[in-house]
Amino acid sequence: MILFFDNDIGRGVPDALHSVDIRVLSVLRRYRRGNTPDTRWLRDAGQNGWLVISCNKDILNVDEERELIISERVGFVFLTSGQDKAREILKSFGPDVVIGVGGYASGPLLRMAALKGIPALIQEQNSYPGITNIMLAKRVEKICVAYDGMEKFFPAKNIIITGNPVRQDIAKTAGKETQAMEFFGLDRNKKALLVIGGSLGARRRISDDALPERGAVEGAARQPRARPAGLPH
Repeated sequence: MILFFDNDIGRGVPDALHSVDIRVLSVLRRYRRGNTPDTRWLRDAGQNGWLVISCNKDILNVDEERELIISERVGFVFLTSGQDKAREILKSFGPDVVIGVGGYASGPLLRMAALKGIPALIQEQNSYPGITNIMLAKRVEKICVAYDGMEKFFPAKNIIITGNPVRQDIAKTAGKETQAMEFFGLDRNKKALLVIGGSLGARRRISDDALPERGAVEGAARQPRARPAGLPH
């Protein structure tokens, strides 16, 4: 499926999606000469099976265009703007700095902060950034990252390698071993395998589907000079 963006979306979203190899077209790129009538690109969208992304619901109130959408079976996704809400939040809170960590919730707030001249920065935890941070990269003062080589996604002059922030008590392990062994039901005489899924994957229980080589792991752990592995669910 190809996403086709109406010109009311602007260039930011299409360019960000294109940068991560998602197939996109836009009125601004495909129809360059003058103001292209909606009827022309609507017909092309229907005939080519493009999914249209737009903020302009008024297009449904124009008889000719509405009939064309129906006759050509044009697929539409209408985006609602979070800019007004973001403006209200910034006005009521009055921040000195706005920090975003990616995700759709960060987009409107950081964009509005940039428009209002409020200093803003983003913190990218991953080695492959998300679309929101890619879109915001040129609007913020600083970009905090955890990995080298992020200049291929972000302006190099704005990058600061900070690593990922973690709770301080994570490094304080004294006296926690016994508590952890009891909590997870581990046996000190067995090896334990830790699997970290990350994000929503961290909530997924280890199962035969999630870890198909579980039997092989347990078998290898039972080889001579090795203790049986502990794989608690």
